[in-house]
Amino acid sequence: MEKIIWAVQKLKSLKWKTFKEAKKLIEKIWFKYNWKTPWWYDKFKHPDGSEIQIRPNWEVVRTKKVWTSDWTRKFPQRYNENGKAIDTHNSWEFIIR
Repeated sequence: MEKIIWAVQKLKSLKWKTFKEAKKLIEKIWFKYNWKTPWWYDKFKHPDGSEIQIRPNWEVVRTKKVWTSDWTRKFPQRYNENGKAIDTHNSWEFIIR
């Protein structure tokens, strides 16, 4: 079975980019700006279900809901700036103001 590469994994690193630069790169690969959440996260969604959130502290959070290994439920898998799945809460990918 071929491994699927999601849009959040294809997006290049956004480190040291301004919000304007990051938004342009995100939208260039078909992410759409959805809304600013009540917690002030800027949220982008892709047609493949990938999501990018930029937190108020300027951290970039990349997620895609994927099936657990036993196929009983989906969970939001986080990815780092290199497209690798991570098990930590923080991505350590920050944009600048």
